[in-house]
Amino acid sequence: LMISGAAEGRVERQRLKGWIDKGPGVSSDNLAKSLEWLRHTDQRSLWSRIDIPALHVRGERDQIVSMWTDDLETPPSTLAVSIPGMAHWPGGVSASDCRIAINAFLQSLAGDAL
Repeated sequence: LMISGAAEGRVERQRLKGWIDKGPGVSSDNLAKSLEWLRHTDQRSLWSRIDIPALHVRGERDQIVSMWTDDLETPPSTLAVSIPGMAHWPGGVSASDCRIAINAFLQSLAGDAL
């Protein structure tokens, strides 16, 4: 699911192979509990009430988290960025695009402070 739909899916699968071969870093019970919590938790309300500058980076092709910003009023200090071609995993071939988005957000904060 982390790379499902990614524009560079084959390359992403190769990058994740070593990590997948190691298996989960947590017990199956803890993983199941975490996934169950996420299934029942809607964090969008938290984004609508956040009182500090925040950046939400998501993949344009993310099949796990849908783009919620069109349906939710957020504070002006909140920014949502969609990385073209990226699925859920913010690494691999999309890592540099994520870094660019994060740096641009941080620079905008520094500019606001001047």
